[in-house]
Amino acid sequence: MIPEVRYAKLCHMDINKPHDTFFKELMSDPDNLRDFLRNFTPAALAARIDYDSIQVVDTEKTNRNYKKFHLDFVADCKIGKAATDIYFILEHKSYPDKLVLLQILNYCSVLWEENLRNNERLKPVVPVIFYHGRASLNLPERFVDYFEVDEFLKGYLVDFGYVFVDTSSYSDEEIAEKDYSNLHFAASLLTLKHIFSELDKLKPALSYAGRLDRDRFLFILEYIASSRDMGKEDLAELLKEVGGDTVMPTLAERWLEEGKQQGMQQGMQQGMQQGILLGEREMVLGALDAKFGSVADDLRKRIEAIEDSDSLKRLLNQVFSCNSLDEFRDRI
Repeated sequence: MIPEVRYAKLCHMDINKPHDTFFKELMSDPDNLRDFLRNFTPAALAARIDYDSIQVVDTEKTNRNYKKFHLDFVADCKIGKAATDIYFILEHKSYPDKLVLLQILNYCSVLWEENLRNNERLKPVVPVIFYHGRASLNLPERFVDYFEVDEFLKGYLVDFGYVFVDTSSYSDEEIAEKDYSNLHFAASLLTLKHIFSELDKLKPALSYAGRLDRDRFLFILEYIASSRDMGKEDLAELLKEVGGDTVMPTLAERWLEEGKQQGMQQGMQQGMQQGILLGEREMVLGALDAKFGSVADDLRKRIEAIEDSDSLKRLLNQVFSCNSLDEFRDRI
C-alpha cells in the first residue's frame, strides 16, 4: 500500500504552459525524482545510481555568448563504484518533436561550458526524454542516426544515446504498481498519460488523487482543467466519481476568483464593481448548473438581483452543501 504524503504549499500553475509546470513541479520533489529514476531508467543504470546524492540543479543556464537557456529539469548525482558525478537531463515533451536530440545537445554544451567556467571536470550527461503526447514520437536510436551517411563515417561523428520514457508504452496497471514512495507520483503519472484522452480515462488517476492531501488533489485538478477544453460541469462530474464533496468548497473559491478576474475585464466597460459582481453571479449560476442541472428562471432572477459580493461568495459555498435546489432556494 503506497502511503499518502503531505506536501508544502504548491507553486502556481502557468496556464500558458500547464504541461511543463506540472511536470517540473512533480519532479522537483526529491522523492518523486528518485522514484522516477529508480523505476523508469534501464535496470543496469538504475541499480548504480546513488539516490542519496541526487540534487536538483538550477535550470537557467548562460553560454559564453550570454545567451540564456531554460532546461526542463537537471539533476546532479553520483553513479557506479567510482562515484562518478553525472547530470541527468530530463526533457519533457507533450508533442512529437523529432529534433529533441538536437535540443539536448545544446543543453549538454551549456552545462559543459559552466563546468569549464567553474574550473570543474566535464561531467557526463545522461539524457532522459519523457513523452506523453497524442501522436507517436519516433526518434532515431542514437544521435548519429540523424545523419544519412555510410556506416564507416558514423564512427567519426558526434553521438550519444538516451533514455526514452513514453507513457503510452506502459499500461495503467504497470504505472500504478511500480515501487513508489508515495501515492501522489502514481496519480500524477496516470494524469500525464491520459491528459489528452477521453475524460473517462482520467478516472483511475483521480481515484488515486482523491486519497491525497487537498492541495495536491487540487493541483492535479487545476492541471486537468488548464490543459483541456472542458467545462466546470465536466469537472464536477469527474469529482463525483472520487468523492469530490470534500474539496468542492475549495474548488468553488478558485472558481469564484476566476469569476472575479472575468468580471474585472468586463468592468472596463461596465464599471469595476459591477463587473466583479457579474462574474460572481455567473460562478454561482454555473455551479448550480453543474450540480443540479438547469436553474429555474425565478431563482436565476433572484441571484442576478444580489448586489453584495460577500452574499454571492456565501451562496457559492452553499451550492456544495445543499442536497437540492429547494434547499438552496431556502437559504437565499
